Amino acid sequence: MTSFFFVGRWFIDSGRPCALYSGTMNQFFICAGCGAENEINIELSDGDHQRVSCPCDSCEQVNLIDARFNYAINEFELVVSVEDSD
Repeated sequence: MTSFFFVGRWFIDSGRPCALYSGTMNQFFICAGCGAENEINIELSDGDHQRVSCPCDSCEQVNLIDARFNYAINEFELVVSVEDSD
């Protein structure tokens, strides 16, 4: 039997976050190159572990972001690094 319960604006189904409607989760990250705060929208339907790249709004360096969903706090945790320029 599958159980559903509501947490904030998300349903948790078998331990996986599911948007009530398909969409994105807005997160902030600090650029690994210059330290500026940036914003990224993570597509929920792509799963609870994603790797994405996003340019910094200030210095335009490409940040590589490893996003893993943390079920305890109901949001993605981000590990950010700068792409090698070689």
